[in-house]
Amino acid sequence: MDCGVAADRLIYANPCKTRSFIAHAMERDVRMMTFDNYEELLKVAEFHPNSEMILRIAVSDPTATCPLNLKFGCDPVTAAPKLLKQAHEEGVNVVGISFHVGSGCNDASAYRTALQHAKNLCEIGEGFGFKMNIIDMGGGFPGAEHSHNPFEKPHTDPRRHPSRRRICPSSPSPPPPSIRRTALELRSKTTKSKITMTVIHQMELIGSNKIGVLPKRVEALQMCREIACEKDSHLNDSSFMLVDLDKIVDRYNLWKRELPMIEPFYAVKCNTDPVLVRILATLGCGFDCASKEEIDVVMDCGVAADRLIYANPCKTRSFIAHAMERDVRMMTFDNYEELLKVAEFHPNSEMILRIAVSDPTATCPLNLKFGCDPVTAAPKLLKQAHEEGVNVVGISFHVGSGCNDASAYRTALQHAKNLCEIGEGFGFKMNIIDMGGGFPGAEHSHNPFEKIAETIRDAIDEFFPDTDKRLIAEPGRFFAAGPFSLVANIIHATQVPASKITKNPADDAEPGFMYYINDGVYGSFNCILFDHAHPVGFPLFDVAENSPSMVSTIWGPTCDSLDLVEDKKLLPKMAVGDWLYYPDMGAYTLAAATTFNGFSKPVPMYVMTEEMWHKIRDSCHI
Repeated sequence: MDCGVAADRLIYANPCKTRSFIAHAMERDVRMMTFDNYEELLKVAEFHPNSEMILRIAVSDPTATCPLNLKFGCDPVTAAPKLLKQAHEEGVNVVGISFHVGSGCNDASAYRTALQHAKNLCEIGEGFGFKMNIIDMGGGFPGAEHSHNPFEKPHTDPRRHPSRRRICPSSPSPPPPSIRRTALELRSKTTKSKITMTVIHQMELIGSNKIGVLPKRVEALQMCREIACEKDSHLNDSSFMLVDLDKIVDRYNLWKRELPMIEPFYAVKCNTDPVLVRILATLGCGFDCASKEEIDVVMDCGVAADRLIYANPCKTRSFIAHAMERDVRMMTFDNYEELLKVAEFHPNSEMILRIAVSDPTATCPLNLKFGCDPVTAAPKLLKQAHEEGVNVVGISFHVGSGCNDASAYRTALQHAKNLCEIGEGFGFKMNIIDMGGGFPGAEHSHNPFEKIAETIRDAIDEFFPDTDKRLIAEPGRFFAAGPFSLVANIIHATQVPASKITKNPADDAEPGFMYYINDGVYGSFNCILFDHAHPVGFPLFDVAENSPSMVSTIWGPTCDSLDLVEDKKLLPKMAVGDWLYYPDMGAYTLAAATTFNGFSKPVPMYVMTEEMWHKIRDSCHI
């Protein structure tokens, strides 16, 4: 609309709409909206009485690239007529039928089936007095001329139904129904009475970000409950990320207790949050950067160049030149071509040879992409560096993100010892051992940090006893995961047969629930796709002890069926407006989050104790 498009040329085609978004649509006079269940009917009627509703039915090509009927659409035979009747009883204006056969349709006959259902439902709707003037045929059309299922094949001739318009404004809307109870009213009074609001008596700045300073430490769950109650009182249902800055200090202290001989160089790619970076800089961390932007993010916080390592073995030439401009010297390499490239664009570099030693059971093994063979290739590269006059100063490795087998560190350190001796034989001062990442970020990890640290200490004692070498590592999730807690709002809830979730026909008679929250795999939960994570959430507020648990699915807010957060999850019955709490959500979440489909990223809210503030406030990084 900011491009000058009139409201009657828009359709809000998301059957699970956020309440605040519905109100915004009303403010901008966007009337056409889809729905596929009774709960959504009531929600839209409450927040947009002038809406013109379009019933979405589930008709899908099962061979489509992205089938959508698991997430959206009601059964056109059993549920749709009932919903039209309920809309009539509630005084909600229905103006048409919508369907989507699936993104990347392969079987064009799905359109015919859907249009046949649409015809029948239009007749039923007209029987209830609705002016069924709209048929919305969704998407599924190919984007490439060379598609195996060309556009000309699935095309439907609009002249066959001249009486029906496609995506157009319709008749006036009826008056709104009575406003139903909100989730805030439904929430247990007993639970709410237990919440004592924490007084944030001062606000400070770290960089340009506001920080709430607490008189004493408050558990993240309790603080999130308080924030949610405050948001409820203002009808604000946006998701948020609580950042407990004291937990960063806890993790740093744990590192120094278990691995005091190793300098942590935080892996910036894990989470580029500026407050996190500034706190770690204040504590004395170094930084592992992989790009020009990451170098600038860190150095703009006042961090000196000698506290950075450019730990990306395949660097852009312009980024190498930028590193030289900023005097960042430590860089990794794992092949001869990279040696020559860095030598040309950064002659003052201090190169660190990355070898491939990986835990094959790690969450994200990295040796397929980076690292040279430590036995066959690495000695040859050291010789080539000597011949080219390139300065090599150490050995680097990364056993894989989310390490499961700590013995991989011992193997890597043994190779590092042998290669240091070879490098020293060429006259290099092999002063650095970079042990990469792989350290867990959650205290409940099945492979606890303390166990990994013990293995590393033993290996250092074995291969580098009484060493004067500089030992560094690149922890990312170790620092970033725990301080961040995500709280998402249930923007839509609908009851379905449990068999739709379990895929077991025996569960047909059992109730199941599908919940839609305002964050998903295109936002903070991208970690599910990119980091192989399995976030587990639970209701933010306590529920009654006798509340039965029912099989449920948690969907993200976008119109993509890939946007699935949790499946076949047991939950008590939840309502629109309720909140779900996800702890340990700081690693590889916000860093790769997008605003796909127009959904905002969660807003970070920072808190710390007075004690911590007094310790860090005078730092040049703050």
